[in-house]
Amino acid sequence: MTETFATGIGDIPVAEWTVEQLIVLDWYDGPTGGLCALTRPRCTVYFEMVAQEWANGTPGDRMFQLTVMRNDALLRYLKSHGLVEAPSKPSWAPAAEYRDESHRRAVEEALDAILRDTAPGTMFVRSKDMLTILELWLGSLSAFRTTK
Repeated sequence: MTETFATGIGDIPVAEWTVEQLIVLDWYDGPTGGLCALTRPRCTVYFEMVAQEWANGTPGDRMFQLTVMRNDALLRYLKSHGLVEAPSKPSWAPAAEYRDESHRRAVEEALDAILRDTAPGTMFVRSKDMLTILELWLGSLSAFRTTK
């Protein structure tokens, strides 16, 4: 496996980050987990909500943990659904889109394999919906690494 770097994660202001495709795997009043491919910076991440702002009884921004993945992670997941691209852009939630029980198991096994193949290191971002990133925190420098 060749190691490369996710291009420019720390060098590009988050206001310029561009989401190409968001695959929402978990939802509670907004996305709480899934896969995200960015075109700027060029990288693919797994995202998981770890906290949500709460002020005066009203939910606010969310904090997401991001883990850099292989850039082909979204395509691998889509192929497990028998697709070559997501049915909707920039966000798709494949909830209950299984042909049968064996298809559901195959998709879950594919996702497990994709999630095992991540780079060490973590980033955290603040966002309402993972389509617009408001702030970035780096958990370690190894968060810049991805594999192909």
